Amino acid sequence: MTVNFCISWALSVRAAAVVVAAPLLLALPAEYLLRHPTIRSLGLSNPFTPFFLLSYPVPPPARAQAATTTADFEGQLYIKGPADLLLLAWTIVVCSLLRLLLGRHLLPVLARRLGITNHRKLVRFGEQGYALVYFALFGAWGVYIMSISRTWWFHTAAFWLEYPHTHLPAAMKRYYLCQMAYWLQQFLVLALDLEKRRSDYWQLVLHHCVTVWMVNCSYLMNLTLLGNAVFISMDVPDAALALSKLLNYLGLARAKVVSFAVFVVLWTYFRHYLSIRILWSLWYEFEELVPRHAQIFSPRTGLYLPPWMRDQMLSPLCVLQGLNLFWYYLILRILVRSIMTSETDDNRSDDEGDDEEEEEKTKPSSEIGVLASGMTDKGRANGTDVGVRARAREGGGAKV
Repeated sequence: MTVNFCISWALSVRAAAVVVAAPLLLALPAEYLLRHPTIRSLGLSNPFTPFFLLSYPVPPPARAQAATTTADFEGQLYIKGPADLLLLAWTIVVCSLLRLLLGRHLLPVLARRLGITNHRKLVRFGEQGYALVYFALFGAWGVYIMSISRTWWFHTAAFWLEYPHTHLPAAMKRYYLCQMAYWLQQFLVLALDLEKRRSDYWQLVLHHCVTVWMVNCSYLMNLTLLGNAVFISMDVPDAALALSKLLNYLGLARAKVVSFAVFVVLWTYFRHYLSIRILWSLWYEFEELVPRHAQIFSPRTGLYLPPWMRDQMLSPLCVLQGLNLFWYYLILRILVRSIMTSETDDNRSDDEGDDEEEEEKTKPSSEIGVLASGMTDKGRANGTDVGVRARAREGGGAKV
């Protein structure tokens, strides 16, 4: 009973909305009380604003040093601290609320209006619709962050020059904490089995573990420029994949073929070319470009890059690249098969709902496979009927 209560915000829109709204509503009377002269003389701050506002702004006297790490950025800068955990926890619940609202309520309603009636397809439409919203938003946000940083466009040397990058623009800090919250929430989704398991479940578990480890460590180790580049390399192709799946559920044959082709190009460029450039930077530029005085492990001074740290960062990124290559192999196999045979094998029937259990036992790329074919299942069925009628006519002619 206690466990259910503690995770109710991950299962119920109402519970999540209450948790999200609580610090927003409590901050108003707290701010009013803090204006009282007696309380103000104590130097207290609002205990609820750290849940939704950024903490630890850099005072103006420190900006001269901070400006050397942020590409001549003139806005407010922030550093990290323990209060960031409050914003992180609140944002995890916000992600859960958005997932429940979009994935279980709003998007299934939209899918029904677009002609989808099968329950399981409605569920999958909601999941992929939420994924599209998230990855498209954060892919664009990540590109914007990179545009105001020294790393534009994947200028990898800037990962290490002038390290440590302790002062963050507001956009970067909130972006990073939101990314951290999203992946922790997604890990919770897997741990609680809130979505139906697929055949690549354990690959996803490994992917989420590595991603959570990477985003937390890069934030703590002042390597947010590196983390931003890695996030972009993942988010942009994931948005294209989610769009392709949605078009598949809607039965838009031409659109899904085009989106699949775009997805393959984006996956190749972002998940492999750019990701390998990041790995190359870690292997070759790390020791050369990290300032010598910063190649020590001293958390008190914000320095975390002794020479042995390179392998600690390289290992999880290599694991991610290995998973990407595994999925890339499946994607290319489907693409080649669709080109050679003009259709893609798929174990689903015309009614996806009646064959959902069988679909989940097939390759994780089975959903992508349908996208590579210009023919829908219904079209193939019609084509078969036409072929049968044609052979019947031929047989009749021979008999005469």
